[in-house]
Amino acid sequence: MPSHKGQHSSENIKREIYAIMRELKDPRISEGFISIVKIDMFKDMSGCKVYVSAMEGLERAKKAVKGLQSASGYIRKEIGSRLRLKYVPTIEFQATDSVEYGVNILKKINSIKAEDKEKTLAQTAEILREMDNIIILTHHYPDGDTLGSAYGLCRALQKLGKKAKVLHSKTIAKKYRFLEEYEEKQEFEPQNVVSVDIADTELLDEEFKEYSNKIDLCIDHHISNKRYAKALLLESDSASTAEIIYKVVCELGVEVDKEIANCIYTGLSTDTGCFKYSNVTPQTHKIAAQLMEHGAEVSKLNKIFFDTKLKEMVELEKMIYEDIRYYFQYRCALVCVTLDMMKKAGVDESELEGIASIPRSIEGIQIGLTIREKADGFHKISVRTVEGLDASKVCKVYGGGGHACTGGCTIKGRLETVKDEILMTVREVYGW
Repeated sequence: MPSHKGQHSSENIKREIYAIMRELKDPRISEGFISIVKIDMFKDMSGCKVYVSAMEGLERAKKAVKGLQSASGYIRKEIGSRLRLKYVPTIEFQATDSVEYGVNILKKINSIKAEDKEKTLAQTAEILREMDNIIILTHHYPDGDTLGSAYGLCRALQKLGKKAKVLHSKTIAKKYRFLEEYEEKQEFEPQNVVSVDIADTELLDEEFKEYSNKIDLCIDHHISNKRYAKALLLESDSASTAEIIYKVVCELGVEVDKEIANCIYTGLSTDTGCFKYSNVTPQTHKIAAQLMEHGAEVSKLNKIFFDTKLKEMVELEKMIYEDIRYYFQYRCALVCVTLDMMKKAGVDESELEGIASIPRSIEGIQIGLTIREKADGFHKISVRTVEGLDASKVCKVYGGGGHACTGGCTIKGRLETVKDEILMTVREVYGW
C-alpha cells in the first residue's frame, strides 16, 4: 500500500502537470483529449512514472508522451517552483491505452452540447445585415490581406447605411495607407465586432485584446483558425480572405465600386505574391478579372505593391543578404532581422512585409526561415516552403499556424537560442 505521503505527492504533481500542460502550446500535447491516468511514485520518492492516455488511442498517447518528454526539463522546473520543493523528483512519461479513460471522456463529450459555429455565405450575409455600429479588427503587423479585406468590407457595410470602422495598428506600411481614404469616418459606440484574416485572438494588437471574447463574426481563410468567434465563415481553399470578402459583398447585394475593388485586389494580389504562389486557384483569377471590370486600378496597385521599394528597405535588404545562412545541405536558408539592423537602415517594423520571401527565393532552397527580433524579447518566425513541405507543421510546435507553404509563430529567448531551436524543430519535422 502506498504511503499517505506518496499519495499526497503524486496528487500534487498530477495537479501541477495538468496545469502546465494547459500552458504548453506543443500540438502533441494541446490538441485532442490527453489525460494523466495515474502517477506511481518510486519508493524512495526520488522519481515518478506518469501514465498518459489519449481518447484517440495508444499511438496518439505516444505522440503526447514525446511532447511531454521534450518539455520535461521545463515541467520539473515549474513543479519545483510551484510546490516549493527542495528536491524535484525525476519524471518518466509512459503511454497507456486505458479503456476507463476513454469511457470517461466519451461521457464528457456526450454531455457537451456543441454549437456549430461555421456559417455559410448566405448565413454570414444575413448576420451582417442584422449588425450595426460595427468595428472590424485586423491582425497585428497588418498585411495587405487583412487591411484590404477590412476596408473592403467596411465600405460595403457603409454603403448599406450601417456605421462601421476599421481598427488597425497605429502604424501601417506606407503602401497601404491609401485604403484609409475609402472609409467614411464615423463615431459610435461599438455594438458588434467582426474580425478578418485573424486565425487566433493572439494575433490581435495589444490595444485590441479587450475584444478577444467579444467577436461576433470571423471571416478567414486559415485552416488553423481557432474558432474563437460566435460565428465563423471559413474557406481554407481560398487564396486570401479578400476572395471571401468579395463573395460576401456580392451576397449582400452591394454594388462593387472602384474603391471596394481596389481594397479587395490589395488583399488578393499581396497574399498570392502577385498570383505567383501555389495557393492561387482558378477562382482567384476569376475574381481578379471581375475586380478589373469593377474598376480596380490593377496596373497602379501592382507598381505600388511589387515594383516599388523604399530606399531604407534597400539598405536593410543589403544587410540581410550579407548574413544569409544555409543548413541541411543547402535545403534551408535562414535570415535574421534585428532591431539594430532596422535602426541602422531607418526602417519601421510596419514596412517589413515581403522580407519573409527572401530566403525561399534562392535556387534550391526548400524552406526559408526569417527571424525578426521584437522589442519585448520575443522573435517572430516566418516559414516559407516549397510544395510538398507543410510550413504550418513547424509553426504549430510553438502555438503558431498558417498554410501548407506559409506559416508563422513567435518564440521568446536570445537570438542564438531561437535559431538553434527552430533549426532543431525543422530537422525533427522533416526528418533532415
